[in-house]
Amino acid sequence: MDQGVAAVLGASVGVVGTLGAAALTYIATRKQVVDQGLVDFKKSLRSERREVYLAFMQATEGIHPVLVALGWHGHITTAESALSRGEQISNLRSLVRDLYALQAQVELVGPPEAERAAIKVWGYVADLRSALEREQMSDSRPAAVDSILDSLEDARSAFSETARRVLEKPF
Repeated sequence: MDQGVAAVLGASVGVVGTLGAAALTYIATRKQVVDQGLVDFKKSLRSERREVYLAFMQATEGIHPVLVALGWHGHITTAESALSRGEQISNLRSLVRDLYALQAQVELVGPPEAERAAIKVWGYVADLRSALEREQMSDSRPAAVDSILDSLEDARSAFSETARRVLEKPF
């Protein structure tokens, strides 16, 4: 083989090697950027989920002052006893609206199991409000309330466990 052909072949191998290395570097860099973007997105989603789940759980705490004011849970304070059953039902209506809005946020940040758990909690709070509205004139505790409160507490626990599982998942 003569020296000219050998030089051209050597240069060709060098060019192909350089182009191959450049292509592999580009692919690896692009994959690293995509992977980093995915990790950043998952961190952002986890943070958003934490905020929404926490807001939902905190909103469900609004039921306790209503129960206390009605004399069904804990001791009644002077300020709480000043509120009538009608005012407490109004407070529950507001809570149902707030929980519905927060449940929609849970739906947006997902996943579906968290959404289903939030819908159950919201549903039991709405059921409690309905039971109280049906028996608004009565001073006694409606019979359905105990069952609804038990189901509500179970649903809150299930939501909390689901939220914890979702937030603890590794990337």
